[in-house]
Amino acid sequence: MNGENVKPSRDIKVGEIYTVQLSDLLKTIKVTTLLSSRVGAKEVSNYIEDLTTEDEYKKITGLKTTRFVFRPRGTGRPTKKERRDIEEWFGNDAPKEN
Repeated sequence: MNGENVKPSRDIKVGEIYTVQLSDLLKTIKVTTLLSSRVGAKEVSNYIEDLTTEDEYKKITGLKTTRFVFRPRGTGRPTKKERRDIEEWFGNDAPKEN
């Protein structure tokens, strides 16, 4: 919140800005209205303002398209050699299997 880490139990106030790391996306939101009760996920956008830059959304879209490797159906998981070839193709920042 406003550049500082906070506990989940902290009360939210109108006008506060929160930055949340969602996988590879750094999402920034501003609280515009407080709620008196819980609402559905579709209605949350009425109570916050999305301050996330277009560059962040483009970055995540680019990552989704560049890390995908097409494998024909039925070929199974990549072998160790194929995985190394994929990592070499994408560089060292390719996703690692656990």
